[in-house]
Amino acid sequence: MKIRILLALLIGALGLLSLGFAVKQLLAAKSTAESTQQARDANEVAVLAKDLAISLALERGLSVFFAAHRQVGLATDEQGNLLRIQARSDALADDLAAQLRQSHPFLWLELEERFIRHRQQMAQLRESLTEPNAQQINTARWYARTSAYIDFVQGLRNDVFMDTINPGGEAWRLILVRNHIVSATEYIGRQRARLTEHLVLQSSTGQHELLSASLYGYHGAVEQQLAAARRLISMHQDADELEQGLQRGRQTYDQEVATALFKVIREHSPTTRHSIVPGDYFTSATESILALKAYADELGGRIDHLLHLRYQEARRHEQWGWLAVLGTVLGLSLVVLLLHFRIFRPLGALGRAARQIQAGDLDQPILSPGRDELSDLAGRFEAMRRTLARDIRQREALLLQTQLFQRVVEQTTDLVVITDREGRIEYVNPAFEGVTGLTEQEVLGQTMAVLKSEEHEQDFYDRLWAGLTRGHPFNGTIINRNREGRLFYEDKTIVPLLDGEGRITHFVSTGRDVTERRNMERQLVRTEKLASLGQLAAGVAHEINSPVAYVYSNLGTLGRYVGSVTRLLDLYQAGESYLPPERQEQLQAFKEAIQYELIREDLPDLVHESREGAQRVTAIVRDLRHYSRDDSGEFRLVSLRSGLDSTLNIARNELKYHASIVRDYQALPEVECIPGQINQVFLNLLTNAAQALEGEGTITVATRSEGESVVVSISDTGRGIPPDAMGRIFEPFFTTKEVGRGTGLGLPLVQAIVERHHGDVEVESTPGEGSCFRVRLPVRQPVTQGQEE
Repeated sequence: MKIRILLALLIGALGLLSLGFAVKQLLAAKSTAESTQQARDANEVAVLAKDLAISLALERGLSVFFAAHRQVGLATDEQGNLLRIQARSDALADDLAAQLRQSHPFLWLELEERFIRHRQQMAQLRESLTEPNAQQINTARWYARTSAYIDFVQGLRNDVFMDTINPGGEAWRLILVRNHIVSATEYIGRQRARLTEHLVLQSSTGQHELLSASLYGYHGAVEQQLAAARRLISMHQDADELEQGLQRGRQTYDQEVATALFKVIREHSPTTRHSIVPGDYFTSATESILALKAYADELGGRIDHLLHLRYQEARRHEQWGWLAVLGTVLGLSLVVLLLHFRIFRPLGALGRAARQIQAGDLDQPILSPGRDELSDLAGRFEAMRRTLARDIRQREALLLQTQLFQRVVEQTTDLVVITDREGRIEYVNPAFEGVTGLTEQEVLGQTMAVLKSEEHEQDFYDRLWAGLTRGHPFNGTIINRNREGRLFYEDKTIVPLLDGEGRITHFVSTGRDVTERRNMERQLVRTEKLASLGQLAAGVAHEINSPVAYVYSNLGTLGRYVGSVTRLLDLYQAGESYLPPERQEQLQAFKEAIQYELIREDLPDLVHESREGAQRVTAIVRDLRHYSRDDSGEFRLVSLRSGLDSTLNIARNELKYHASIVRDYQALPEVECIPGQINQVFLNLLTNAAQALEGEGTITVATRSEGESVVVSISDTGRGIPPDAMGRIFEPFFTTKEVGRGTGLGLPLVQAIVERHHGDVEVESTPGEGSCFRVRLPVRQPVTQGQEE
């Protein structure tokens, strides 16, 4: 038996080694595929960098060409081409930045600031070039700025490929060839810019410096780059084909540009004009750059093809690696089957016996017929079975008690929480999950702080914990916060559990949600206050009405008296000229001292404004009496418009600071209703609309008639009602307002009153735009059987 086990282990070890080798080959192939993909991304970066460098070289030459013409006052139609080249440069720069962010994020973090700075400097140069009032353009800045930008882009291209391409391969040599060709186009661009500026200015003014040494240096650099590219091509397997492409690319430069360069230098004289036309030379040089660019694009296609072939080969190696792993797994499966029938199957019999013991079946003995290791293990299992049978009988009674306790805890409606001595939660019952919205898995290992609200000071919790740790139970009401952030009141009892030595091991918390009871108590208090306030308002209105009537009547009489006195004073003033001069001076001085003219003009206005104030007080008292007196519960015909106006006056303090009221009244018939209750509906809806406004807003009150019904709508431009709350707004005690601002009984009361009047309430709301409540009432109440009799 031991030999079989050792053999199976040996076979398994060899299988694992084979699997490890296969996985190693798979990972190597996968790494090669990933590195090849990185090389392809790097090649895409290089292609964009190449196109951007050549586009900047074209932009530099065209800018200098355009600037030279402006400097001598010659017209040129190159501005449109210049704008297109600039747009092309910016588009290539955006594409290059996007590709770097995606394929080389760490390199982009290092270069982003420099990249942005180059683009900003180019933008400043472009503004100076296109400025309509600019007379002199500093072309040296164009040379320096574009050269620095191009050097930065080419350096970026080289850095990317040094990190990703394996030196020595075919793709590597083609990359170097392409780099030399791009550098050659750069020097052709510098030569074109210098020489075209000289040709334009010299042909117009006859005086312009020719930097022969600089031009010779550019020409030598072009030849050096092309020669280096030719040497690299000679090492390639397709050397002849690549050599022909290079010759086609530089043909224009050899035949036109280089010839023109030497001709201008030979004919250079400050007093004679050259035979080379600036525009023709500029066009030829541009065609030379574009021809070399086309050849560089062709090489780019070859590079991408080589990288693609390499990527496909890596993918094939990866597929073979998967096959090797699969084969190894199959081999190991065969080994496992062998071990199963020789070793694991006997052990399975022991496992079944162990499961029987675990399930409580201790009546079946475990047989051990042999003398090997498994038989010895079976004998030990039999001894364990007899011991467990004795222990289980002793614990069954305790288990029944424990199960009974568990059912009680799980089925009770009270919240039950058990924590360790540090306050970390170890158990919560289903009632806890139903009230708080937090599952047992979410709160295990946390403290009761997951329910903590801001309604208690920290000192409250400190004193509670200090008492518990000293072994004192806690009884009281705690305000907690559920998963949705809403507060709930809990009558809670917390007791410490002690072990046999009197040490605290756990804390048990039981609580009951009494939020609804608290809200009902507050609502009852509020209802009683409102009833008392209504009676007080009616009494105060009655008491105020009489003295206001006296004041209003006396102000009318006072107005007539003031008119009479004023006319009398005018008559006296007409006779002032008959008084002695000293008396006239005394009267004039007294008038000026008391501001007689101002008093005479202001006194009628004061009386008129006082009468208006008294009228307004009278209107308010009338509305207050009208609002508070209609609680008789009897249906009668009333004007809803009058009720709306009186309710708006009552709610004026709630609305006037942040709400603009728009009245859109249409003609309505008199409606049969209980006026006081309908006014309560209007007041609740107006109050809700005002509280829904965030800052200033508009509340629109509209009425219209629809057949045998009338519709009153109250809409606001507030925050609206969340979609998940629309189905619950008419539930008692449900509110979306913060604690202390709403009880959740206003809209249920509205719905109850409207349904009592055989009407209905419709709600439309869009979060962030506002809400509209429409109350539909019948013009006449239906006649019930009792009323007919």
